[in-house]
Amino acid sequence: MSHPALDQHAMPTLDTRRWIEHATKNKVNEFVPTTGGQNNRTFRIKCRNGDSAFLKAYFRSDADPRDRLHQEFTFSRFAWQRGVRQIPEPLASNGTLNAGLYAFVTGRMLGRDEVTHQHVANAIDLFRALNTKLNATDALTLLPGSEACFTNIDHVALVDRRVRQLDAIAEPAAAAFLERELKPYWASIHPKIAKAADAFEPTPTCVSPSDFGFHNAIVRDDDQALVFHDFEYAGQDDPAKLLGDFFHQPRVPAPRSAYRTFEDAVIETLELDDAQRRRFRTLLPVYRVKWCAIILAPLMPEAAERRQFAGIDTDPHDLIQRAAKQLHSPFTL
Repeated sequence: MSHPALDQHAMPTLDTRRWIEHATKNKVNEFVPTTGGQNNRTFRIKCRNGDSAFLKAYFRSDADPRDRLHQEFTFSRFAWQRGVRQIPEPLASNGTLNAGLYAFVTGRMLGRDEVTHQHVANAIDLFRALNTKLNATDALTLLPGSEACFTNIDHVALVDRRVRQLDAIAEPAAAAFLERELKPYWASIHPKIAKAADAFEPTPTCVSPSDFGFHNAIVRDDDQALVFHDFEYAGQDDPAKLLGDFFHQPRVPAPRSAYRTFEDAVIETLELDDAQRRRFRTLLPVYRVKWCAIILAPLMPEAAERRQFAGIDTDPHDLIQRAAKQLHSPFTL
């Protein structure tokens, strides 16, 4: 079950307040719930001296025991220590409360049609900063990312597992969409992709923010700089997965015309060859299907507790429409 100190029915406890005041060396005036998270509960902490901090209470349950706090805070601290300033500063973590404290970023999300090639360049800058001049110690600092892929077949197996899990959806319209469209399409492409990808050598891993995209970015009010956040799945992973996710997440989509630029940056930064470029492109269709499955995942029974914790409502018909649009939008280069 989720930790009772920060459950969905209560504001943060006295213990939480004391921990925050110790970490920030400021008195807490107010906890203001914030919206936008899909899995966790978040608050703006307003301090007596006028400063603010960001409190993130992470979801955990018997069905989903991943340590999101450790994954995100370790990654954020690793990036901050490398001089990365395109993320919120990590301030403190508390395993007992299953909560992390970060600098509060005042700003706004990008609109769906607002993303430019300059924004993609900002994302590339973050990727380069995370992956330039890594050493053996760096490699040991970070755990594998959530659902990390270390062989070519891992990508196909990951998405095949996600598609099969959708069989648990009982909502009639969603179940019909799965049987008529998503599952037949996946069955038609995944054996061919698995065979094609098997011809390539796997790539070295990279440091991946994971779930990386403009759906997890804020334009700061003071200087209009782009700040990326939400790294609870981050860690060591295959750059093919990073590219596939970055250009297929549908909430605030990246311009597909910028794909080649980002791909070039990955190849150059990791010192890869053109065989890896072909491997990246072979695997791209896998991530279109993966994001269809992600869109529909809130309709699965085990997602109910997590959505309740985060205070998120779901409209099945909206999710089905979004998944259908995703499925019927092939990536062309």
